[in-house]
Amino acid sequence: MMQEKIEEFTNAVNSAVEGAGPEELRVLLGRALAKLLEPHVAPIAWEAHRTYTREETIAYWRISPNTLLKWQNDGLPVLNLGTKEIHYYGQDVIDFTRSKVAPTSHRGRGASKKAGKQGKK
Repeated sequence: MMQEKIEEFTNAVNSAVEGAGPEELRVLLGRALAKLLEPHVAPIAWEAHRTYTREETIAYWRISPNTLLKWQNDGLPVLNLGTKEIHYYGQDVIDFTRSKVAPTSHRGRGASKKAGKQGKK
């Protein structure tokens, strides 16, 4: 079984490399190395009806622990489940990140200056 997989991989590499220049080989090897080094953990889908631990929240949203603490201080609700771990309700995190990412009062960079120039014509 393992021998078959090795032969299959070797044949695939040989067919991809055939006629390729040094730059193409570098790209192919880089992609293969990236595939080998990527973690084999299946990503979770963030669901609104679930609760998530602190570590799961940090990993999924790709934020630092300090950012999560700042979110808590800014009003992200925490569930008290009677355990040592801190838990967050999925929908609360979704709502909080939506309010952080797209605030309603944001007009964009330089929008106030442009609005002032239009009135002076």
